[in-house]
Amino acid sequence: MSRFAIGFLILITACVQAVAQERALPKDIFVLVDVSGSMTGTRYGIGHDKVMQAKTLVRDLLTDRFDWGNHGRWQYTLLSPEIQSITSQSANRIPLLERGSHLFLKRFGDPASSKTPALHRVISDPSRDVEELFASFPKANDFRDQRTFLWLARAKTRQEAIARGLTAYLLVEITDAREDKENIVDTDDQIAVREFKSLKHVPVNGEIGAFTHRDTQGEYVLQVNVRLVRLAGDTTPTGTGSAKLGNLQVPQGLREGGDAVISWDSFNATAGMEYEVTLTPPNGVPLVQRTPTARVSFPALQAGRHQVDVTTQDGNRLQGSFDVGNAQATSTDDPSALSEIILQSPRKDMVITSGSVSVSWRVVNPPPGCQYLVTVTGPPGAKIPKKTVDGTRASFSLRQSGAYRVRVAATARGVKPASVTFQVKSMAGKKALYTFLTLIPIAVIVGMAIRHARRRRQSGDDFDDYADGLD
Repeated sequence: MSRFAIGFLILITACVQAVAQERALPKDIFVLVDVSGSMTGTRYGIGHDKVMQAKTLVRDLLTDRFDWGNHGRWQYTLLSPEIQSITSQSANRIPLLERGSHLFLKRFGDPASSKTPALHRVISDPSRDVEELFASFPKANDFRDQRTFLWLARAKTRQEAIARGLTAYLLVEITDAREDKENIVDTDDQIAVREFKSLKHVPVNGEIGAFTHRDTQGEYVLQVNVRLVRLAGDTTPTGTGSAKLGNLQVPQGLREGGDAVISWDSFNATAGMEYEVTLTPPNGVPLVQRTPTARVSFPALQAGRHQVDVTTQDGNRLQGSFDVGNAQATSTDDPSALSEIILQSPRKDMVITSGSVSVSWRVVNPPPGCQYLVTVTGPPGAKIPKKTVDGTRASFSLRQSGAYRVRVAATARGVKPASVTFQVKSMAGKKALYTFLTLIPIAVIVGMAIRHARRRRQSGDDFDDYADGLD
């Protein structure tokens, strides 16, 4: 073979390898930032300064400026070949961001934070655009959420990716690995989470990079994780592929007269496609609904076994069944109806000035007619009567400073209680200062009134002497 032919083959091979390397990772990226309070609480060994180090680490990964010499406080526990090439000093490394990339910055923590839309930027100059977007990176006082709903935040990235027409993307997560059990009440959010989790089985989806801060350990470990997400065609609303149905969700512990919410996962659905849902109750008379969404509700069901049949226009089918109990049975007799109390105020380790303290909570799947026992314990000598309330709020008068613990439990069986600790700071010194400052103007006014009265009395005596002289 001639030298020219050999050189030509080498050139072609290099080009193929370069193209393969370019397409190894998606160019669009979501950056998720955990804004729970434990991220910056120094008692957990993290603190805001370390979170800012994580921000710098992510910025350098995105902008092809990564140098281990600038990140000596970090170690990696997982690096795929693609991410390893980004962290190497090779002159041929491929940057994660390029012109035309979509970059998203999103907070997560409490459900409200996790559901907030991400900030979005289309990249033209990686270094400049990343700096401008990261100017909106959460500030120190933004890290105060009580919960860490990571799966909900991931699910929302999938929905935003679909809306943008993306077929794959990278998830870069900055978190302390303190993910909470997500008691998601909203049905649409539950479906969104299931759809994202199902991506682990339908297409390829998993971590390709993991960095850990050396100075954090134990329960609270600051991490930067990189996750590859491929949507396997379900991102294109106008796709022509056959819809894939799965993960049928039917009611559990439903009683006679209740409404049945039925949902399922659907992939590769074409625009305008409808699902036909047939519910056959015990009397054998089918109820049929057509819906463009993967969710439907049937009201006021009778007791007994119900059959569910979901079909698509292209012949795909999903079947299942569920039971509806008698109306006289209480929901707390059914283990599937167990509920949980979630405290909203006060927050964990919150500092409150002495006086009236309000305790509020919400209940997941509350049993009917349930009351709640609220117990507050404090430092020695603090006697706080317990309260039983019908609603989800109670107030207490706390005058003594120190550490307190509040516990909310239900009077019904099967409801998981909730508790939290907080601090009370005395207002005695502030009240004394307030009283002193209030008395000063009062004393001045009284003094001026006395002085004015004396002057009037003196002027009256002079007039009487003058009148006596005229006589």
